[in-house]
Amino acid sequence: MRKPRVAIVVASSCLLAAASAPASNMAFALRLQLTTSGDQHPHFVALPYEYTPSNADELCADLGGSDVVQSVARWDETTSRFVIYQCGGTGNFALTEGMSYGVRQVASQTIDTLLVGIHDPAFSFNIAPTSQSNLTWVSVPYHAAIVDLGGTDGVVDAEDLCLAIGSDTLFAIVRWDDTSQTYSAHVCGSVFDEPFPLTIGEGYGLVNASGQTIQWQPAHY
Repeated sequence: MRKPRVAIVVASSCLLAAASAPASNMAFALRLQLTTSGDQHPHFVALPYEYTPSNADELCADLGGSDVVQSVARWDETTSRFVIYQCGGTGNFALTEGMSYGVRQVASQTIDTLLVGIHDPAFSFNIAPTSQSNLTWVSVPYHAAIVDLGGTDGVVDAEDLCLAIGSDTLFAIVRWDDTSQTYSAHVCGSVFDEPFPLTIGEGYGLVNASGQTIQWQPAHY
């Protein structure tokens, strides 16, 4: 099973927290550790918004190279499927600020590296609804100031992210669940399921509410 672990080596270690503080734009580093799982399903990585690698091939290199990283995947909303770049192969694509990408390691290999970058405080999401899946995989900043207002008390979870983004424009939040080996979703405002906790450094899929545009400028410490 994958075990993503996080170590902040610059600035505050209090990231997804239930308190307010003055915003800052400091450099952060995420220690990304991914071990091989039986299904070899991509792990969705939250990248820094200002990040030196500019394309999938450079991301492969930053994570350890083609001997360690098998592929990088991006979600293509126009076809409602993943476009996969095999590290070292053809079909390289550019990285887009704020987006999350699926990373798959080579069998028996472990990704163990630091992702270093800074946040872009001026960046905001403006995600229009589509006639397709209405799904966009995004990176939640490492030092996001997401307040524990809903869901499970004492846990910063998917419902808290719904409230931070705006439940009027956001229908659901999607993640890959290693335990159940399937995608799972939390419907914003639902009282029938328990929202999953957020993991620092993990990317999440946002599903637009019907006909709504998601507009979100992540608050941060």
